[in-house]
Amino acid sequence: MDPATRQVVRDATPDEPAAVAALLADVYAAFRPRLSDDAWPRYLGEIVDVRSRLVDSQLIVADHDGLLVGTVALYPEATRSSLEHWPEGWASIRALAVRADARGLGVGRSLAVECIRRARLCGAKAIGLHTASFMTSATRLYRSLGFERRPDDDIEVGEMFIGRPLPPEFSWQAQAYWLDLA
Repeated sequence: MDPATRQVVRDATPDEPAAVAALLADVYAAFRPRLSDDAWPRYLGEIVDVRSRLVDSQLIVADHDGLLVGTVALYPEATRSSLEHWPEGWASIRALAVRADARGLGVGRSLAVECIRRARLCGAKAIGLHTASFMTSATRLYRSLGFERRPDDDIEVGEMFIGRPLPPEFSWQAQAYWLDLA
């Protein structure tokens, strides 16, 4: 992908949720080895269930010259996100993903910055998100934008997706981060 192409961050159009779901499935497939056979379908199913999030979140996409290369969901009111438990008055970021051939072009940063901008416009006090320690690019991005760890809001991945902890070989924490917008 040519980095000189024009990047646009915008709301997804009504006909794009299926393409966004396919992009999410492709990007998150890399994490399949990190989850047990019983947790993987629920994890991936929730990640790609774009349509159910449309009621409470804003579906934001990035494209390079018309090619969908990234996406993220922003919950302007984080308490509306069913998997996370953020304080009232916060916004939250869910399911940020960038196509492999678009990584290193600033797509993830553009999407995250847009979420922060929109959260501020909505009057959110803070913005929260969950990621994993093995998602090193994401962790590096969030820290570079000023997000800080909030370990008290970490969630074990099995608890998050199947209601019980996963076996030790598959167990990991969805690590909480937050950014004070005050």
